[in-house]
Amino acid sequence: MSGQQIAAPPQKTMIRVWNPVIRICHWTLVAAFAIAWLTEDDLLTAHVWAGYAAAGAVLVRLTWGIIGPEQDDLSNFLRPPGEVLRYLGDALRLRSKRYLGHSPAGAVMGLALLVSMAATAGTGMMVLAQEKHAGPLASWFGPSAAQAGPGLIAPARSGGDDDDRGSGGEGHEGGESGIGEVHEFFANLTLILVLLHVTGVALASLSHRENLVRGMITGDKPADAP
Repeated sequence: MSGQQIAAPPQKTMIRVWNPVIRICHWTLVAAFAIAWLTEDDLLTAHVWAGYAAAGAVLVRLTWGIIGPEQDDLSNFLRPPGEVLRYLGDALRLRSKRYLGHSPAGAVMGLALLVSMAATAGTGMMVLAQEKHAGPLASWFGPSAAQAGPGLIAPARSGGDDDDRGSGGEGHEGGESGIGEVHEFFANLTLILVLLHVTGVALASLSHRENLVRGMITGDKPADAP
């Protein structure tokens, strides 16, 4: 063999795109929604705490979008409809333009997911207040401020609880079905958005020949297209 050395392939230049706050909020929402969806009423404690985690992650992300760096500003989620539609058309043909941050469709989807997650968590707390007289909204949406318990999952029962279950419970049960249906609607909407988001990530990964999921884990993406 000759003494020539085979040159190593050039190293890709990686740049930080997603900071820790964005990544932690993203994966917290992934885990929280998955747990909440799988538990529902079967494991109420896990379901409720998953909802709290989702609400907290949404709140942190919205706050970070106001006080964080410009690249994470909430205004970046707002894209012209024409730009979004053009990107979607190109994405279906696997020839969409590569973006280091959110694509136009990804930005709109991110905003839609935050709104839907917030609505799901908020209505879930209302249901918890009405059905269990517990949670942070129990004083507003429970049977009464006096009967509402201070607990995040279950209230501290008082001597009048038996009377409440025996008399006022039936009348209140009819009223709580409405907000329960709204909660279920937003939960189903969030699931649909999640599935669309995953599909979009898969299409973009194929189109640009890069692992977008890994980028959201490490925070780094190649500076140039592969």
